[in-house]
Amino acid sequence: MNIPFFHWINPDPQAGWNKAYRLQYNSIVAYHAAEVYVEQNTTYSPKAINDFIQRNRGKWIFFFIAYDFSYRYLPVRPAKPLFQIPSIILIAANNVMVNHPGIVKQEQHLSDNKIEIPQSLVDENTYLKNFELLKKHIHQGDIYEINYCIPFLAKADLVNPYHLWQHLVTQQHMPFSIFFSYGDLNILSASPERFFTIQQKYILSQPMKGTLRRTDKIDIEQEQFILKNNPKERCENVMIVDLVRNDLSRIASIGSVHVDELFGVYAFPSVHQMISSISAALKPEITFTDILEALFPMGSMTGAPKIRAMQLINEYEAASRGPFSGTLGYINPQGNMDCSVLIRSIFYHTKEKKLTFAAGSAITSQASGKEEYNECMLKASAIFEVLKSYPHASAGN
Repeated sequence: MNIPFFHWINPDPQAGWNKAYRLQYNSIVAYHAAEVYVEQNTTYSPKAINDFIQRNRGKWIFFFIAYDFSYRYLPVRPAKPLFQIPSIILIAANNVMVNHPGIVKQEQHLSDNKIEIPQSLVDENTYLKNFELLKKHIHQGDIYEINYCIPFLAKADLVNPYHLWQHLVTQQHMPFSIFFSYGDLNILSASPERFFTIQQKYILSQPMKGTLRRTDKIDIEQEQFILKNNPKERCENVMIVDLVRNDLSRIASIGSVHVDELFGVYAFPSVHQMISSISAALKPEITFTDILEALFPMGSMTGAPKIRAMQLINEYEAASRGPFSGTLGYINPQGNMDCSVLIRSIFYHTKEKKLTFAAGSAITSQASGKEEYNECMLKASAIFEVLKSYPHASAGN
């Protein structure tokens, strides 16, 4: 069975969110690595990373960057991970197909899959207690906004994680639906959020902040009007827009940072999302690691100010995020890039037989603990439904 190590598919080319994202390809499928560069959590060599990219210019390069990668260059101490994975993986590919007609169904012995019911590592009472403590930090002026997340963990034994990703994509039609596998790490993603894209030396970042459950009980435009004019959601969004503008200014030509769209609202299968777009012209000779050190991790998944928010994330969240809220993406032979934010994603470790995912929301001075907890559960419910509807046997203890 010839399974790709990277597969990105746009499952709904006619969806309304296409107006925001302007995806370059409807699908990318990559087999057979020509060269691989991996760093574990104890190393960081910007020269080696940039040399790898320079050496493979003109080829397709695919990259995974864990949230924890940022500990290499930011003054934040890492928390304990749920499982050990590399902090960065770069793969130059020999065999790449673009605009492949779609997902190829594969026969599976589905009854051989075993997945326990995922358990939250943070119960509601603990969440609400931590929510109030984080709000105190806001009132004291430590931070203005923080993205606080709940991790979920299950024991699992999957025959073929790629097949589960295929099932995920049929259930969740998202623009950044990506499968990635290297070693024991398997990422099954159906993300609605772009981190950044680069086209001909222009960079565009699109933070997503603001969520409303889609009910279709009223006109879609009315629901979107409600989200767009919600003061709390607008506050969340504009704080991160300001953070991204500041981050981009570190790698942008003077005066080129521009907000292309503020408070754009787009309909996805189960929710409406508020997305803003910020662009800039890159300075000459900017390297891949220059971009990462300026922008990563993304402000939509941290908060503002970013470093203090990250310090509090590690203090209050139940475990290190690992791959969650990291990024997956590509550099094409022309040097253009595109990458996602790893949310609404399943992470499976083959050796440890652990399946994890996480869901979060932004806490601001206007936030309500119960409402934010419910937003986390709304986001997590999509993954629960996918796992529930996927044929498998119950895992033993």
